[in-house]
Amino acid sequence: MADMKQVITNVMDNYYDLGKIVEIKKIPIGQMNESFSVKMEKDGKIKKWFFRYYSIYKTEPEINYELGLMFHLRKKGFLENACPALTKDGKTHLSITVDGEKRYCAIQEWLEGSEPYGWEYCPIKDAELEDVARVVARIHNLAADFVPASDYVATRPPIEKHVLSSAYSEVRVIGAGADAVDFALIGLCKAGDIVVTQDYGVAAMALGKDARAIHQSGLWYTNENIDRMLMERHLSKKARRTSSKHHLKGPSKRTREDDERFAESFERMILTK
Repeated sequence: MADMKQVITNVMDNYYDLGKIVEIKKIPIGQMNESFSVKMEKDGKIKKWFFRYYSIYKTEPEINYELGLMFHLRKKGFLENACPALTKDGKTHLSITVDGEKRYCAIQEWLEGSEPYGWEYCPIKDAELEDVARVVARIHNLAADFVPASDYVATRPPIEKHVLSSAYSEVRVIGAGADAVDFALIGLCKAGDIVVTQDYGVAAMALGKDARAIHQSGLWYTNENIDRMLMERHLSKKARRTSSKHHLKGPSKRTREDDERFAESFERMILTK
């Protein structure tokens, strides 16, 4: 039988850029998959991650659905769920061979918490059931436009009359599906890159990869302001859902002053180390 600590070490060292392993512990719960907590040290900081070693009965489409939905919920501003860590080449999970068998594994953010209830002792209260129902209902609403896919990057050639070209950049054709472009962009993104986006969820994932992100208005996204911005977006959406009289106007037409303001801020970001 394979030494799982060595398997995890090989995966983390060869496929992820999350730092140096400090500690690996098996989590003694779960019925199908095996789970481990992994402490990593990077830039002098310790961070805990969740390593999932999927059962041999777990298929890749099921895993794509699970991890893709996590990304979708985070992008929608749902902060209570864990989000997968991407590999060095932008994948949400890996296929590895252990003891001659093909298995899948993935790294996710660690969520602190407890499990006070069990199958034999479950003194859950009505108020707690109501809280669970609200969270589940919110997840259902946020996931309404989620389109699972096994590959978010299109492999078929584009329709000829819609081909885009550029003299100074690379143009990529991305497959259809919710968040397909976002996943592809974050998959390509690496530390030190600059991402231009008006999507707070994309900005948060870019910052998570040690990249920098800037809004089309010229505002810099930072680790200090991104949580507040995600929460404000969530509260705004919640207000729109609860009030039929709440209407928001679309963005104003972009002006030359807007372009100049962005250009100045973007240049400062490039020159700032």
